[in-house]
Amino acid sequence: MGLSLVGAMRAGATEEFAGEGLHLIKSDEQGIVLELRTPSYEVEQISIEGTPYHVLSVPGYAYNDQPGHPQLPLHGALLAIPPGAEPQLRILEAEGDVLDGAYGIAPVPRPRVKYDLSSGFAEEQGSEWLKDESIYSVDALYPARLAVVESSGFIRDQRFLSLQVYPFQYNPATQRLKHYPWLRVEISFSYPEGRLSLMASGESGDPFETALRNTILNYESARGWRESSRGARLLEAGGLGSCEDCFKISIREAGIYELRYSELKGAGVPVDPPTDPRNFHMYNGGEEIAIYVDGEEDGEFEEGEYILFYGEGVNSKYTDTNVYWLTVEDLPGLRMVTKPAGESGSTPIWFEATARMEEGHWYMTDLPFDEAEHWYWEFLPNTLRPDAGTYTVTLGNLYAGEAYSATLRSKLWGATADDSVNPDHHVLFYLNGFEVEDAESWWDGKTGHPVDAAFPNSFLKEGSNVITVVCPGDTGAGTDIIFADWFEITYRDTHVAEGDSLAFIQEEAGVWEYEISNFSEPAVEAYDVTDPLSVSQIITNVTKIDSTWTVTFTQEIVSPARYLVQGESERKSAIEIEEDVPSDLRGSNGADYLIITHSDFLANVGALADHRAGQGYATMIVDVQDIYDEFSFGLFDAQAIRDSLAHAYEYWDPRPSYVLLVGDGNYDFKDHKGTGEPNFVPPYLACVDPEMCEIAADNRYVCVSGTDNMPDMFIGRLPVKTADEADAVIAKILAYEASPPADWRRRTLFAADIPDYLGSIPYPDVCNSLPVNHFWCLSDYIADNYLPSAHSAEKVYFGLSPHTTPGAATTAIIDGINAGRLMVNYFGHGYTNYWSSKKLLEENPFGRHDLELLTNDEEFPLVVAMSCLLGHFAHPSPPGFDFSCLSESLLRAEGKGAVATWAATGFGEAAGQKLLGSGFFTAVFTDGVLELGAATAQAAWGMPSYQYLVDQYVLFGDPAMRLAVQYNSFLPLTVKRY
Repeated sequence: MGLSLVGAMRAGATEEFAGEGLHLIKSDEQGIVLELRTPSYEVEQISIEGTPYHVLSVPGYAYNDQPGHPQLPLHGALLAIPPGAEPQLRILEAEGDVLDGAYGIAPVPRPRVKYDLSSGFAEEQGSEWLKDESIYSVDALYPARLAVVESSGFIRDQRFLSLQVYPFQYNPATQRLKHYPWLRVEISFSYPEGRLSLMASGESGDPFETALRNTILNYESARGWRESSRGARLLEAGGLGSCEDCFKISIREAGIYELRYSELKGAGVPVDPPTDPRNFHMYNGGEEIAIYVDGEEDGEFEEGEYILFYGEGVNSKYTDTNVYWLTVEDLPGLRMVTKPAGESGSTPIWFEATARMEEGHWYMTDLPFDEAEHWYWEFLPNTLRPDAGTYTVTLGNLYAGEAYSATLRSKLWGATADDSVNPDHHVLFYLNGFEVEDAESWWDGKTGHPVDAAFPNSFLKEGSNVITVVCPGDTGAGTDIIFADWFEITYRDTHVAEGDSLAFIQEEAGVWEYEISNFSEPAVEAYDVTDPLSVSQIITNVTKIDSTWTVTFTQEIVSPARYLVQGESERKSAIEIEEDVPSDLRGSNGADYLIITHSDFLANVGALADHRAGQGYATMIVDVQDIYDEFSFGLFDAQAIRDSLAHAYEYWDPRPSYVLLVGDGNYDFKDHKGTGEPNFVPPYLACVDPEMCEIAADNRYVCVSGTDNMPDMFIGRLPVKTADEADAVIAKILAYEASPPADWRRRTLFAADIPDYLGSIPYPDVCNSLPVNHFWCLSDYIADNYLPSAHSAEKVYFGLSPHTTPGAATTAIIDGINAGRLMVNYFGHGYTNYWSSKKLLEENPFGRHDLELLTNDEEFPLVVAMSCLLGHFAHPSPPGFDFSCLSESLLRAEGKGAVATWAATGFGEAAGQKLLGSGFFTAVFTDGVLELGAATAQAAWGMPSYQYLVDQYVLFGDPAMRLAVQYNSFLPLTVKRY
């Protein structure tokens, strides 16, 4: 047995005395006073990976979440504060005593993550306990402050702050522990800009009001502290709104585009009388652009005539397809002007050009650790290129009149970090076999490294030029892997057309006479494209020299100018011309229940919308393409979905409470991997995972009030890929809500992985100290304290008799689901498509298909996964394989499986998952919050730490669906919140 030190009073998993915990003493517009009483605690001496530690715990308290910092108990509270108030936090009184003895408090663990570069998958391999020496080596109390504001923001109209109060401080240098049995904390308010106008709380029965009442500690006194203004965050127009006779022109590269009468008519454009072609307009990004309309002078558009416009590609995080809008209006549109050829001037003999090489094949979520794009060309070294990578670019008509310095630029990223070596990355650059000495690079860690190096132009040659990146492996690092992002060569080019086209820039002010040679045809056109919105045509002189044609023109410039000169045959064609279906999402709308779906599923979601309307919800179905049209000018963009929801929150009446996304999505928006996997409704990608950085965070779609990550609407997703899957999932939801009361609604299956920590203390005695990652104990904590007596808990704990083998545990889990369960709760390690490293429940294209064994028709559980990665739905699947995560596979299983799942898209720690899980079970069984969206949101709002999990967890299901709990299956309100 380990050493046990127990405080003055011993508490179990439920409260046994009135004084324990955080209590509200005062709450008014002057401030809030709170009191924390922590008379009892427990310290357990354990061994983690051979190192002795002390684990300090207080039943019902949370832990801090900074990896490597001493792991200490804390109590948290969500507090409402008035809008416009400036809060100031201070400790009014604190009684503390230094405890006898020395304590080696364990650090907060972090997931041990392994990245598989060949597959692009990351796997969890347990946890690691690494001390942050910047904390552990300092002779000072940690934390420095006994109370801190963890976060603040808005939940709908309610301003809040999340408070953490620490009853212990630890000096890691002296190993002394200080205990505060009693603390009194004050948050006082000042109003530097005056008090804002306020409004009363929401209507009775409002699902948000119910969840807020259950979550905010000072709810009653703060009911009137709501912002009364709406429409304060007016979004700039992102599209043309309701648009009659509007047509979307899709392109992918820069150039002059030709839209001929015949193709416009074929696309449905009203080109014939009474349409006057002088009333054609073209827009991009909300700005009108100048166009040329052939033959418009007579007021008719006829066969053989055409429209010309200069289009540019786009390279956003989400798309490489730009959208231009052609409209027919009542007034004349903007037209290109024509510039004369001009008189003679100085003739430039070269111009500076840049050739860029960039490809995206590798998606690295943590390179960089921010919101930037995460796609890279390749990594070096690898098995195919053990020490060097080569990159080829073709250059023609190089200027060779005199020697000069060209420039090589690149962006590399370190993919590995060896703390024992600094620097741990080294690369050499060669161009056509010549070493670019200025480009030699040394740098350290998982960081980006820019290269900007000069080299003699003699290194360049006509035709193919090869950049070679050499990894000599001489840093002494155990592993030195880098990712190549992009390369650029800046050089001097000459005014010679290549492929009957030349784009160039003139930097220096003056009068310049340009002479561009090597055209194969006399029909050559020139454009000033300096301002893409106001492109001008330039009259040219064309002469034949030998077998080719040369174009000359003169222009006076005062600032850098860009030109495009090309043969008429080089005009480009649009990828697609598509008539816009008018929508008016910015108009007078309102919906309690909003479905956002792809057009492929519009016909399928009607049954669910009708069902919700029959329950009294104001419902609305929105085609996601209409959102792109109105909020991102037609561009595919996940941010447009968030912006549309922000607009709906501000201006709709009623504003949405429930948002259901219907359609699968993945992170490969531009199909870099070539899988062809559609993005029906894209995931919202954000850097919110402490290990992976960028993950799917659908929660961010509904964080529209304030800048916090607390959901302001209840959101869920049906990640379907076909109409049949949509029908199957919706049929399950409708059948579930229509099912009569039955015994299976009072049964929950608790499954758990084998613990990381077993130690010398036998189970279940070890659960008294709640050690981290002891999954049986964590599961017990929920099952034994958060279920009402009328509700039974079946436990399938892998490694614990009789489930000592993966096969036995898997069989018991499948049998339990088939027998009908209200919920299935899993605690343990998770992977994209199976539970536990031993694969307790698997749905894998390369492994078992356990879902084929399910037969639970019409007795569908909610599956809650307190684990990592089981909600990682955003990975694209190559043709012939289904890389769906287990959570979405359980939902999509026709006539069986789950009616909804709730799981993480990234990595987390069990201490945080325990908070989230207990918050959810409290919402359901103590507070009677049965709508899935409201229950999951309430759990999120109540997180005193590990708040990044709020973004990780995705509800695969309908947020308005009510969990089929029997009405007598509730706990009294004395249960602990976490």
